[in-house]
Amino acid sequence: MAISKLICVAELRQEINIYWLAVITSLGLTALSVCVWAVCFRSKFDGAPGLGAQYFYVTGTSKVLMGALIAGLYHPSCPANCSLEVCESQNIPSPLYPFLATLVGLLWLKKGYELNAKAQALENGESQGGEDTTFQEVSTVEIS
Repeated sequence: MAISKLICVAELRQEINIYWLAVITSLGLTALSVCVWAVCFRSKFDGAPGLGAQYFYVTGTSKVLMGALIAGLYHPSCPANCSLEVCESQNIPSPLYPFLATLVGLLWLKKGYELNAKAQALENGESQGGEDTTFQEVSTVEIS
């Protein structure tokens, strides 16, 4: 029975380590996304909201997927044929981080949607009733 308990603890420890590796990877991707936004795109999004929408769609989707993977596939659970006492003695992480990661991803998707709406409004505003800058009237001078 002692060997079985050691095997259960080892399996559970391995699942917990994989979980924390996934969490650290997700946090690293979040930090990278925020740094790229702050350094490269922050000032460019005002002039090109379509680019900002694409950026937030990609980062938001990846964050939601990471949250879902961490909550489901990577979240540690008690291995089969192991007693609950063994599993309870190990500190299985709560599902708080996957929930927060998914929430952040959804907020980024919302930001992408808002920037996309802004880009659409700019396109419609330029094509409807705005000044047409493509063809401008130019005065001519006759040379005799």
